[in-house]
Parts: sequence; C-alpha cells; structure tokens
Amino acid sequence: MAHFYSHLIKIETLVLKLEVLGLENKHNRHLTSLVDDTIHQAVLERVLSKLPKEKRRDFLVLVAQNRDTMEVMTFLNGKIDNVEKEIMEVAEEVMKEFLADIEEAERLKL
Repeated sequence: MAHFYSHLIKIETLVLKLEVLGLENKHNRHLTSLVDDTIHQAVLERVLSKLPKEKRRDFLVLVAQNRDTMEVMTFLNGKIDNVEKEIMEVAEEVMKEFLADIEEAERLKL
C-alpha cells in the first residue's frame, strides 16, 4: 500500500529475501503485508512522538483522508526537523529486524 512516506522507503530487499524462503505466494503476500504494516505503525509512532501535541490530530486527519503525499510531507516538514531522516531511520530499524528474522529462518531451513 502507498503511504505518505513510500517515496522514502524501499522494501524490495525484504520481499526478495522472503521469496528465497520458498513459501507459498499467499504466505509471501501475508508476510509482505506484515512488514508494510509494521513499518507503517513504527513511522506513525515516530512522527507522532516528534509532532507538537496540538498538531497530532491534524496529521492523523491528513493520513486518514489519504491526502496527497506532498501535502502530508509539507505539513510534517513545517513541524518536524529532518522528518525524512526520522522516517528513513525508523523504517531501516524495522527492516533490519525483519531481515535478521528472515536470515534466521533461512538458517533453520537448511
């Protein structure tokens, strides 16, 4: 699913690693969705923690309305210093955890 930060994050490496596990397509889709959902929750948590309390509702309304990416990012850039960096950092942390789990599953499979 496309999110307001999708242009900043690429999960293709994880998707390719999942394919190496040789799981059925439905399981691959489920795990890919899980990765996407987990990253989304982590990004929302980070952004909300950095936003002033009085601006959190405005942000959530923009996201819930599935507003234009540029509109959401412009809003955030006006409220959070280096918001792109914050988003990329939290996404990278989540992806590293998933990659470690996938590598462990590969190791156990052998």
